[in-house]
Amino acid sequence: MFRQSFIKLVLTPLACITLLLVLSGDIVAQRKPAGAKSAPQTGKPKATPAVAADEATLKAQLDEIVKLAASERVGRLEEFVKSNPDSPQTVRAQELLASARAALGDEKLRSGDRAGGVEMFRAVVADAPAVMSNKFFGEIVAQLPANLYMLGERAAAIELARAVEERAAGS
Repeated sequence: MFRQSFIKLVLTPLACITLLLVLSGDIVAQRKPAGAKSAPQTGKPKATPAVAADEATLKAQLDEIVKLAASERVGRLEEFVKSNPDSPQTVRAQELLASARAALGDEKLRSGDRAGGVEMFRAVVADAPAVMSNKFFGEIVAQLPANLYMLGERAAAIELARAVEERAAGS
């Protein structure tokens, strides 16, 4: 009895707050330590000013999309990924899309739309980028099954944990 009330009163809100804090921030790409030199780029031509300007424009678009509500972000990020599949910004957009879907799934679960929330979490795992940062995997993807479990969706949590495990096996 005490254990169940402790989980309900302390651990559930703590897990929810942690999830919201993680999902609310931007996902930042891993940076090299100061003073680290990059490998010489042989075989890759330098970016032309037009390509660099396009990348700056795409980055600015992503920065604007991040400011939107989760439901709006999902649609806009899906469009961005489809229209810019070869851009260096695509991986960041895919991670932001997964983060937005996770936030939207959490909102749906909390508002009573259990099936919609579970489907959003499944979409996060299914559509997560093939190459993702350890930070993104650890803070977003790997946390989804625990969040489902804490919100009472135990069967879906186990199923999602298996999907996450399969996804991580290739990494």
